Amino acid sequence: MKSQAATLLLAVLLYSSCQAPADSSQAAQEDPQPAITYTPRPAADMSSQLATEATVDQLAAHLLEAEHSVQTTHALPLLHADMSRETAYQVQLAALATEEANSEQLIGWKMGGTNTPQPEDTPDPSFAYMLKSDQLMDKQEIYPDPYIGDSVLVEAEVAFIIGKD
Repeated sequence: MKSQAATLLLAVLLYSSCQAPADSSQAAQEDPQPAITYTPRPAADMSSQLATEATVDQLAAHLLEAEHSVQTTHALPLLHADMSRETAYQVQLAALATEEANSEQLIGWKMGGTNTPQPEDTPDPSFAYMLKSDQLMDKQEIYPDPYIGDSVLVEAEVAFIIGKD
């Protein structure tokens, strides 16, 4: 029975390394589609493009540029390893504001937690935004081309639409 309070949007757990199945002859018999060939994109690094004294807005812009230009960056752990969680969330919210200003649509929030051997060491739950452009619909195919490196791992987020905030 469908709940009025919440509707399950996505409940798919994917793990894809963009490699052929172990028994490709069996897969070929089951799926007449030609195999997708994939040439890994070299990882261009833009770490040197961020200043040590970067502002929250500059940090957010740097991360968005890396994402949108499909480049890696190690600037934050190299230059800002001591960043507080509060500042990290400010960077995330600045990135969200930029995304929304560029016509992206916020569709929800995701939360995560970490289980550690010492419960007192467990950080507070982390959260991040989810955009309409990141949403995959039922049976929508994922292609590795926009990703960096020699393998692509996909982690699905289970999302619910809840009637009210």
